[in-house]
Amino acid sequence: MSDYPNEWYLEGLRDRKDETIKTIFEEFLPRIAVYIRQNQGTNEDANDVFQDALVAIFRKTDTLVLKASFYTFLYAVCRNIWLNKLRRKKFTGEVTEQEFAVLREQQEIEPAVEEAERYDLLYKNFDHLPPDCRKLLLLCWHSGKGMEEIAAEMEITYAYARKRRHVCTGKLIVSIKSDPLYQELKR
Repeated sequence: MSDYPNEWYLEGLRDRKDETIKTIFEEFLPRIAVYIRQNQGTNEDANDVFQDALVAIFRKTDTLVLKASFYTFLYAVCRNIWLNKLRRKKFTGEVTEQEFAVLREQQEIEPAVEEAERYDLLYKNFDHLPPDCRKLLLLCWHSGKGMEEIAAEMEITYAYARKRRHVCTGKLIVSIKSDPLYQELKR
């Protein structure tokens, strides 16, 4: 357990405070190194992964809002970086049986994580739509009603409801496609 709040770590990284960076290395690198070594890595691999993770977090410190502890987030970033390195090794034929087992486990989890990320992307952009668009699309998606019933409920004509659904869906698609997370998920 950490002695400092998440903001202390994030602000320290953002401001490049030596004390914060030293504390992060002292508190968390040994734990990350254990994970890397248990998964066919070396201390050198752990140092590389740890530094890559800190750079990645540093780049996001202006917009990052943590819902978990700083260590939990750091661990997840390190784990993803390490698993990606293992995956690349797999394609070059350098992967051991134990590393392959770790990759297989990750591949079983990945679809669920990706689906959750897609839903987050959808609903984040959905929240930016005008209220009438949100109401119309929610009724279309979740009510099980036909467009005629939805139009009557919203007190609009059937033709306008269909046109509005098309316009609102278009706005949502444009918003999603312009979201940086969309580009990451496309890869």
